[in-house]
Amino acid sequence: MATQFQIYLTKITPILFVWIVTYFSGIPHSFEIFIATPIVLIGLLGIYAVYSVIAGVLRFRNCEEAKVELIREIDEARADFKRRNVKLD
Repeated sequence: MATQFQIYLTKITPILFVWIVTYFSGIPHSFEIFIATPIVLIGLLGIYAVYSVIAGVLRFRNCEEAKVELIREIDEARADFKRRNVKLD
């Protein structure tokens, strides 16, 4: 299983390679636009990150079963602490 960093490198390496080759080749281009390309890509990456977080929050479901189980485990822990004479505030 690949880590997120490896997946990111797999996606960004070809783009970076093409940008560097184009930068050092003699292909005529508008220098200002070409230099701004990495900044634009970083901005787009930021927009994608914000979108991913918002989409994840909107898709998050309320898990009633997990809530009940967590409350039960907390009650068990409190009973165990009470049995061991540990005071919790």
